[in-house]
Amino acid sequence: MQSSSPRSRRAVPVVLLAALLVVVAVPAVVWWIGQGATQKAAAHTGVPRCEGADVVPTNDDGFRAVAIRMDEGFVCTLTIRVTNRSDREVTLGNVRIPVAGPAARSGYRVTHIGGDPVRGFDMVEAETDLGWAVQAGDEEDVPLRVVFRPQGCASPGLRTWTIPTIEVRDLLATRDLDVVDLPEFIGTTDTSCDT
Repeated sequence: MQSSSPRSRRAVPVVLLAALLVVVAVPAVVWWIGQGATQKAAAHTGVPRCEGADVVPTNDDGFRAVAIRMDEGFVCTLTIRVTNRSDREVTLGNVRIPVAGPAARSGYRVTHIGGDPVRGFDMVEAETDLGWAVQAGDEEDVPLRVVFRPQGCASPGLRTWTIPTIEVRDLLATRDLDVVDLPEFIGTTDTSCDT
């Protein structure tokens, strides 16, 4: 019978501990780097391009913005620009716009995100998965097609807004990026809940 030396018996726990550290540390470092990249993504909305709707200036709390009147038949393109200020590539994943999907009751509806039709006919949110890569230091424009919803409801003069989210991914890290400056929508007699 062969016995192991005291030195080799002491080496086993050290080797196991080293292997465990590698198994835990490598993914943690990859996540940390990726999380830093996703935190350096930013998004803002440009001036809407609309047909059949007035885009009116607003001035809330000293900040100048715009709002879209929900007149019958309006069609607008809103552009969200995502900027990657990190030194790594990130991927734009799922885009979700609350109360703008096919089953919502708002006076407007998002029909396309990034050129693709929104998915699901029974969803309150407008949603699609982009899968677009944004290189380090680059930016990507995500167009939204917004149209009048004939069966929608918004009292005349009522101002509504929504905050879309864009999933930003880098290897193991994922972050939902809020787009807080989408224009407001103003109810009109065309969206009245009283008819």
